Amino acid sequence: MYNSIRVLCIEGCDESELVLNESKGTFGVTSYEYLDDICYLWKIQVDPNKIVKLQFLSFDVEYHKNCDNDVVKVYDGSDTRAPRLGSFCGSALPGDIVSADNTVYVSFVPSVQSNGFEIKYTTVDSGKNTLENSRLRRDNIWTSSPSMRNATK
Repeated sequence: MYNSIRVLCIEGCDESELVLNESKGTFGVTSYEYLDDICYLWKIQVDPNKIVKLQFLSFDVEYHKNCDNDVVKVYDGSDTRAPRLGSFCGSALPGDIVSADNTVYVSFVPSVQSNGFEIKYTTVDSGKNTLENSRLRRDNIWTSSPSMRNATK
C-alpha cells in the first residue's frame, strides 16, 4: 500500500531509505507488507525553511516493555546517528512529533505479524517550532502500558 524501502537486516538499517520530499504525505507498513528480518526506512526531507510534523494515524505493533522488538524509531536528522525523538511500540497512538530541522528519519524492524502503522507528515514554518511542539525531544518510549507511557530509556 505504501512506498517503502525494504533492506535485509544483516548489516543494520542504514543501507538505503525511501526519501520523501513533498510538503505532505503518508507512509507506513500494513500487515500484509510485514516481513521478518526486513528494515523499513524513510527519510523525510523538506524545504530548508520548514520543519517536519509527524502524526500517527494508526499504530499497532508488537508490545515489549522496553520496546526491544518491533519498534518504530524517529530521529531528528538524516540517519540513525541523529538525536532520537522517540521509540514506539504497542498499540497506543503516539503523540505528534515535530523536528528541529527539515529532516526526519524513521526506521522500523518487524519481528512478528501485526497490523502495522500509518504516519502522516506535514511541514511547518521553522519559526513556529515551539517548546510545546518539540515536547518529544528526548528518548521517550511510548507503549500501550500506561505505566511506561513516558518512561525514558
